[in-house]
Amino acid sequence: MNRRPLFILFSIYPHCKRESDCELERFAWRVGSAGVDYIRVFSGWEEGPNFVAPFLTTDGKWDLFQVNPEYLQYLKRFRDALKRYEVGILFDFFPNQLSRGEYPFAFWHRDNNVNNINGVYDTRPHALAHFCSWIKTIFDTIGTDGNLFKFGNEMQAPGDWLDPTGRNNDVNEIKRWAEAYVSTIAQYVRSIGVKGPLSCTSENYAGTGHKISNYLCEPGWGLAWPWDQVINHIHCGTTPAFIEWFKPGTEDRRYSLRKYYAISDDGIGFSGINSVPPERRGACSSGRDWYGAWVGPKCSGDVLFRVEWVRYFRDLFGDRLAMVELMPQCHHSLTWKLNDLNQEVDLDCYQVIAREVYGKVDIRRDFPEPKRRAFYICLDSELLANVYCPNYELRQYWSWEDSPERVCDWHLPKPPPPPPKPCSWYINRKAGRWDFKSWLRCVWHKIFG
Repeated sequence: MNRRPLFILFSIYPHCKRESDCELERFAWRVGSAGVDYIRVFSGWEEGPNFVAPFLTTDGKWDLFQVNPEYLQYLKRFRDALKRYEVGILFDFFPNQLSRGEYPFAFWHRDNNVNNINGVYDTRPHALAHFCSWIKTIFDTIGTDGNLFKFGNEMQAPGDWLDPTGRNNDVNEIKRWAEAYVSTIAQYVRSIGVKGPLSCTSENYAGTGHKISNYLCEPGWGLAWPWDQVINHIHCGTTPAFIEWFKPGTEDRRYSLRKYYAISDDGIGFSGINSVPPERRGACSSGRDWYGAWVGPKCSGDVLFRVEWVRYFRDLFGDRLAMVELMPQCHHSLTWKLNDLNQEVDLDCYQVIAREVYGKVDIRRDFPEPKRRAFYICLDSELLANVYCPNYELRQYWSWEDSPERVCDWHLPKPPPPPPKPCSWYINRKAGRWDFKSWLRCVWHKIFG
């Protein structure tokens, strides 16, 4: 009963050009030190000058077989920083939003690509070949060791009409889709060496996510995998209304005793079922969203409420609660940056949950804090001093804010000391120098060492 779940931070965009290497390093240190196991990352969700798209364009539309190399470079940079602090990536490959035409970044919508791929639910051979190619490209970049696969966010397969009771869903149509799509994708993921459980979002019991796990695990229905190899991810926020909504006993709140679950507090705000009482609010955030509209303020539950929330679902699912995912509320702002995370509510809460709910488990990792990185710059040159400084005069910058280039010293090693000056340099009348004491000291060292 006390086996703790994996702790997930939701969600970060690694293909953002806004963060410097130093800022990313500090973020990775904060997340790793807090005991976070994985960060959930999407194939793509946003657009704008600060973000790098995963694909290139042809004639104004996305070419899904032309991967943007710059995207992979930013993803690898992100992976490298996390790996130093023992944090993996939970890669969310095919979010439902990337199939919907109202999103400008919906690469897989039929009107937005040149490849005749009709959404992430397309089961035609050329579409499945692209999906598998995209999966391989990502895992070739981040590696299969220590990173996890997620089918997609809020998936809605053909026949899934988002009916919580399942009465109006076409189960046979969902099953036919699963036989063509889920089987191909899941077996391919395993064939390239991805370890650990696969996961999929399940908004309600009768939705696509649950049918994915049924197809993969139900004996006689599909692949008959072990139940703990597929995690059903439920969106269920840390609010009293959400906990009440998920109480068992009603027909549309059925949960299998065999399945394994992930819970997340996605979408918490100020209204309706998302409302957090003022006395229970943790971190709040307002700002412009990806479309320029004003969003917020949105608030998470405070740390103690998040503890109660995890405890409730631990008691409901027991050891079958496999993942706990928490969402930083600063994420809702268009201008947020990685180190805007609230230390207490967004990071320290993982340790409090582990301690209070899972028997005083200490999940913190002891990594030395990245020092304020020193690097050197020539006083009379705009070039950073990993090149030769003509006058040997160096200035140290001890903070990212002070440095004009905002780069870290592991990219710019301290330059070698300048070669010793000849003794005649100190008594050069033409240069206006007549330092007899320095000249005498120089001669002394030349003779006697």
